[in-house]
Amino acid sequence: MSHAGNVIGETSAEYLPLTDGNYWTYSVTGTCGSYNETITVLEGTTTINGVPTKALKTSGGPYDQGIEYWTNDINGIRGHGAYLPITEIGSAWVYFEPPMITAKSEMTINETVISSGKATFDFDYYGTYILNYESSSTLDGVETVTVPAGTFETVKGHGTRRIFGSILDQPYDDTSTTITWLAKYIGIVKNTYTDVDCNEVYDLISTNVKPPATQLPARFLPFLPLLLD
Repeated sequence: MSHAGNVIGETSAEYLPLTDGNYWTYSVTGTCGSYNETITVLEGTTTINGVPTKALKTSGGPYDQGIEYWTNDINGIRGHGAYLPITEIGSAWVYFEPPMITAKSEMTINETVISSGKATFDFDYYGTYILNYESSSTLDGVETVTVPAGTFETVKGHGTRRIFGSILDQPYDDTSTTITWLAKYIGIVKNTYTDVDCNEVYDLISTNVKPPATQLPARFLPFLPLLLD
């Protein structure tokens, strides 16, 4: 899972709107090349380990046709699994049990949430392998950022994720780090992603997601609880 949300402020639904048909197009630059990528929320839900999740599909770039499965509710922001169309040994599904928590429903600035469990890889041609995962996400604060889509007031956070074990009797150990900026009613407007192979920056170019007409611009009161990959 590459870069989906790591932090949320005030209410998760307001900072990561997962409504059917929502899309975000990013300009991606970094050591693995430059390209545009679009993330789209698919219609309906997909049940993973008994939980209805929302599917976010990628179009364009090296992750083309990949899908990540997320929930955003009173349990916080949680990653449940992904479809990986390209790996070193072919396409695969991965499922996290328990779900990977990237944000609790309520967090304060500088608070960290940690989760761990099993990451099950189901390859099309090479069978199923049960690995381990560990993740942490920290809410850093609020920040104004400018990207091609405009200037946004955001909440900012950083996170790490490690998946480790063995596949085909070979050791597997993958660690990635992210920094994420999210705007209220919009979603992720900027993101950095780093692993052993790549160091990438995602800047929002365009989106069809807009604040409700009845809502005023977001205000940030740093001593109020903030609600959070």
